[in-house]
Amino acid sequence: MNQIEDNMKYELFDHDELIALIKQDMKTQQFSEALGKIKFILKEEKIPVELFSLAGKLYATLELFERARFYFSEYIKHVPDAYVELFQLGMVEKDTGNLKKALEIWRKVMELNPTYSEGLYYSADIYIQLQQYEDARSILLQLLESANDSDPYIPMADQLLNRIKAH
Repeated sequence: MNQIEDNMKYELFDHDELIALIKQDMKTQQFSEALGKIKFILKEEKIPVELFSLAGKLYATLELFERARFYFSEYIKHVPDAYVELFQLGMVEKDTGNLKKALEIWRKVMELNPTYSEGLYYSADIYIQLQQYEDARSILLQLLESANDSDPYIPMADQLLNRIKAH
């Protein structure tokens, strides 16, 4: 299908319907379908704020980090307490090698949600990479104290703690 046919097809849907379809496309890893729908909505005059989050996630998945950074930042401008998207923005920084920037962002995440285990885990991991073992240890212990028993980051935190025992 060419772009004109896609646009005509997408015009049949409301934004909330397209967003629901984008989410489904992303779950089933139909990334080109999701991207087509996202780009269609982005051309509209009024863009639903949620689309910025979805675009950030998709572009991060596609490793188009500059675009992911832009869309996560746009979302956060509209929803400043969105700690999940803020965390994901930090992941973009981590994935592009900006470790200190990722930590700076994740400090803000921890202000919004001090027990967010994913943020705690990845912050500790970066502190280990920076050889700041006491900071890492403190964060990992905080994660272990605050997480529920079924949290998948508990065994991962235990592994990191074992890795830094000698330091």
